[in-house]
Amino acid sequence: AYLAENKNDSLFYQILADKVYSCLSGSAKELIPNLLNQLTGTFSSFSDVSFRSVFPFMSQNIRSGALVFLISDFHDLQQQDFEFLSHLAQKNTISLIHLYDEMETKMPEGVFPCSNRKQTVLMNTQNKSFKEKFQNSWVQQTQLIRQNVQKFGLGYLSLSTDSPYIQQFKSFCMGE
Repeated sequence: AYLAENKNDSLFYQILADKVYSCLSGSAKELIPNLLNQLTGTFSSFSDVSFRSVFPFMSQNIRSGALVFLISDFHDLQQQDFEFLSHLAQKNTISLIHLYDEMETKMPEGVFPCSNRKQTVLMNTQNKSFKEKFQNSWVQQTQLIRQNVQKFGLGYLSLSTDSPYIQQFKSFCMGE
């Protein structure tokens, strides 16, 4: 949005929080305040929407030559999704911004409530088998993303919420 505003470009954005929450396009100068307000707001209504369910909408609304940042934890991104992203990348610049919590990489010891907003279960991370499966799942998903980003020439930035991720994202956008 910052780059688009300074170049006087148009901006298209779509916010997903387990559902299509917002989708707007227009002048970057007009949309940036709206985008920032929505990103700092809370998302109170949720439903199950997969990452790939927004692809058709993206195809119809992203103009050729666009700079596209997909910011997500990418927990449901699969191999077949990269086929679509590679197609989109033929006429656009696509960057995946992988935003994650440190807890996803190394599960702490204990019993924790875990929710998908429909039901809550207790997760026992003291169970060695569960902990290994959880961490292996993280490693496999991260490897899938990195391999395909390289294969299809997509941009990639991995950001932990425990780090100064806004500054890191800014540096990424500025090519630093």
